[in-house]
Amino acid sequence: EREKVLAAESSEAHLVALRSQINPHFLFNALNTLLVLISEKPHEAEDVVEHLAAIFRHTLMAGSKPFVSLEEETSLMKHYLAIEKARFGDRLTVSINLDPNLRHHPVPAFALQTLVENAIKHGLERSRERCVLTVSTTARPNDSQEQPDLLVSIQDTGIGIPQLFGRETPAVERMDFFGIGLSNVHERLLQLYGRTDLLGFESGPDTGTHVTLTLPPAPSPH
Repeated sequence: EREKVLAAESSEAHLVALRSQINPHFLFNALNTLLVLISEKPHEAEDVVEHLAAIFRHTLMAGSKPFVSLEEETSLMKHYLAIEKARFGDRLTVSINLDPNLRHHPVPAFALQTLVENAIKHGLERSRERCVLTVSTTARPNDSQEQPDLLVSIQDTGIGIPQLFGRETPAVERMDFFGIGLSNVHERLLQLYGRTDLLGFESGPDTGTHVTLTLPPAPSPH
């Protein structure tokens, strides 16, 4: 029982650390974008302020909850991508295809947003070409539970992650390129579900990076 308590406390600590890391990153990017837009495109600057306010409102309301619904997490992700779209303009094309039947499926808080942010960092920021970011969700039957798993696919057409080039199978272990965000997501998946095979990465120099996140139904509290 003590181990379970410590694991829960550790998971919450990782979530708090992730939240504190997200806020400055959002603020830094948004303010730099606003500096450009205020004088040139004031109406777009207003939109960025509204998206930024929505992000911080979501962060405050989510608190330290380990799970939110896919619908809530998707809303956060869309606000984040709207700011990035304002920052990169035509260089970034976003396609989001979500199964409406899965909108209530529980998702670890900030998990999708963190993976999308990682795709922007590794896929677009280092590329001079236009990039496409595609996010989709599907249901996958689960042999051990009545409810299906949620399978999230995040694909970008950026320069890829060199550490993954040439691999024949997706990387599911913790990798050297993981920053604070990815490390926290990886650790929280282990603590919440007790599994290390839920987050996979594939990447190639000509294909970009494909991330898959498998989310079983939320485990029952003990």
